[in-house]
Amino acid sequence: MPTSTAGWLRSLSPFVVMCFGGFMALLDIQIVASSLQQLGGGLSAAQDEIAWVQTAYLIAEIIVIPLSGWLTRVFSTRWLFAASAAGFTVTSLLCGLAWNIQSMIVFRALQGLLGASMIPTMFTSTFHFFDGPRRVYAAAVVGTIASIAPTLGPVIGGWITDTLNWHWLFYVNLAPGIAACGAILNARTNFHFDAIAYHLTPANLPMERMLTGLSSRYGAMPGSLDAGHLAALKQLWLLTYREASTLAFADAFRAIMLAFIIATPLVPLMRKVVAPKAPPADQH
Repeated sequence: MPTSTAGWLRSLSPFVVMCFGGFMALLDIQIVASSLQQLGGGLSAAQDEIAWVQTAYLIAEIIVIPLSGWLTRVFSTRWLFAASAAGFTVTSLLCGLAWNIQSMIVFRALQGLLGASMIPTMFTSTFHFFDGPRRVYAAAVVGTIASIAPTLGPVIGGWITDTLNWHWLFYVNLAPGIAACGAILNARTNFHFDAIAYHLTPANLPMERMLTGLSSRYGAMPGSLDAGHLAALKQLWLLTYREASTLAFADAFRAIMLAFIIATPLVPLMRKVVAPKAPPADQH
């Protein structure tokens, strides 16, 4: 029973993260849909152009969601969700920085394309992380999220545009996205840890010499030889985890560098959006 409980608790954390990501993806549909007029006014868009802000997002989602099963088999559920959450966060920032209706439509299509997989992976997580009766409870939680998110969307979207402005319809996704990216960083650390640990075998002579030296040093202190060997193994684990964390942060900085490389050519295209001037009043 303790082992089963421990395994369930380990499964609960990624399940919560995936549910949170799926909630944000579903919520974003209705948040933007309820404020299209304000968004179109802020970007000086014509009435027939405003609808494409939502249409581009939905078309991209419809294309990607059926492919999510195949993408899950290729990249695994965890890595597909990680890439989708990161893409959704970056494109949310780009949508908030959009300078005209054309750039907004492009960024919304990218947001739907990159963030769509969070929705099916949320449903998949109920089968991936749980079994037996717990799977039924997890499915009920996911079903509740799928019902509540579209209901809250118009209320939250209207409140954001009335209190702040249309940019915050997208900036509101950044904090949850960064939190999800923190989970991604932890997953990347685990990936590097497993890769390093795979090579820590008796055939690795430098590691074996270091472990023998640490065991002898700790064994010379008050205590048993077994305690010395255990302390040496703990030290080796800490060194491995530190190296894995360093590699994970290096991956993050490489991703940031790539984002800057992509964004830099777009800077000259940005311009400040100026509200149209009111026509002069008739003079009599």
